[in-house]
Amino acid sequence: MTTLTHAVLPLPAASRPAFWVRVARGSVQAFRVWNNRRAFSSLSELTDWQLTDIGVTRGDLIRAGAHGYGDPTARLSTIVSARLSLEDAARRVS
Repeated sequence: MTTLTHAVLPLPAASRPAFWVRVARGSVQAFRVWNNRRAFSSLSELTDWQLTDIGVTRGDLIRAGAHGYGDPTARLSTIVSARLSLEDAARRVS
């Protein structure tokens, strides 16, 4: 019988991202979320006709905006793609 041991070695300092690189990545991510939230809020000003034209319903906006944190545009994308796949499946059945 063979016993295998796996030693977990700490990464050398040169291979870990520097503190300022992590800070910059976090700042870029925070700016991206803030910018996407602004764009998402401008979608609520569109008419239902305009929303339908881009493939979004008012209900999709309400569901995506229900959470007060994170990126609502990512949730909106997931909601719309799930709705469209269900509609596509319903068309294929009938």
